[in-house]
Amino acid sequence: MSSFDPVSKVKEWITPSLVSIVGIMLWSQLTELRTDVKQLLISQSGNSVKIAQLEKDVEYLKTNYLSYGFTTLRKESEQNRVGKKEEGPEVPSGE
Repeated sequence: MSSFDPVSKVKEWITPSLVSIVGIMLWSQLTELRTDVKQLLISQSGNSVKIAQLEKDVEYLKTNYLSYGFTTLRKESEQNRVGKKEEGPEVPSGE
C-alpha cells in the first residue's frame, strides 16, 4: 500500500475528532446533571423545612384545639343521650 492511503488518513483524523466530540458532549451532560442535582437539593431542603413547619402546626392544633373540641363534643353527646332501645334493621315481610 502506498503511504498516501486515503482511508488511513481519514481514520487518523476522524478518530481523534470523534473522541473529542464525545468527550465534549459527556462534559456538557455532566455539568447539566450537576446543576440539576444542586437545584433538586435546594428544593428538597426547602420542602423539608415546610414539612417540618406543617408538622409543628398540626401538633399545635391537635394539642390545643382538637382535645378541647373532643371533650366538649363528648360532654354534649353524653348529655343528649336518651336511654332507648335500639331497633334492628327493618325486614320486609314479603307481602
